[in-house]
Amino acid sequence: IVTQWRTQDNDLYFTFHIGEDDIDFRAIYDVRLDDQGDSLLFIAFYQTDTETGNQTNEINEASCIAYSSSILGAESEHFVERETIFPSWCNPDHDI
Repeated sequence: IVTQWRTQDNDLYFTFHIGEDDIDFRAIYDVRLDDQGDSLLFIAFYQTDTETGNQTNEINEASCIAYSSSILGAESEHFVERETIFPSWCNPDHDI
């Protein structure tokens, strides 16, 4: 469960409540407009070091997700006819 979010130093932080712990995860974000004028919020988390469990400064391109400001954004068909320029760090098809 996400219990809190905040921005700091151009990054977006989410606090997740997992078990008994609150854990912060850092993400990069950008807001872009699509060709219909709706805002899209792009978010991608930073990589996590598998040995230490700490996040690195490398972006996990495959974790990129986008949220539309349009109520129609809840429908997958809504995005079929839309165009926007993805941030350079956003690659949901990236193979990790």
